[in-house]
Amino acid sequence: MMNEHIHGWGDDPTLQDHLEAENARLIDELARLRAIVDKLLKTADGILAMPNTRVWRRVGDVVYECHVGAFEQAAMCLRPSGMDRPVYHIEDCYSTEAAAREAAGKERP
Repeated sequence: MMNEHIHGWGDDPTLQDHLEAENARLIDELARLRAIVDKLLKTADGILAMPNTRVWRRVGDVVYECHVGAFEQAAMCLRPSGMDRPVYHIEDCYSTEAAAREAAGKERP
């Protein structure tokens, strides 16, 4: 039980019981919502990958801009036409070009 008194409410146990129940409900709701967010696709730097947005993929020392499709769990590279357009897992892409370049620098010895 809450040991503190709510300013101005005195020792009303009904109010304290209500607040404790509401607190428990909010904690449960937060856990439910976190479980939903945890299932969403995220980039390698932990950012949610939204449909129809750009992400960046590093291949060796080159960083390519990619597109996340509306109903896809992958990102297609936006290379000049006429070239192969490989598809990458979103988890292997980064939310910004700078993040992809920074990750490339961290992996070098």
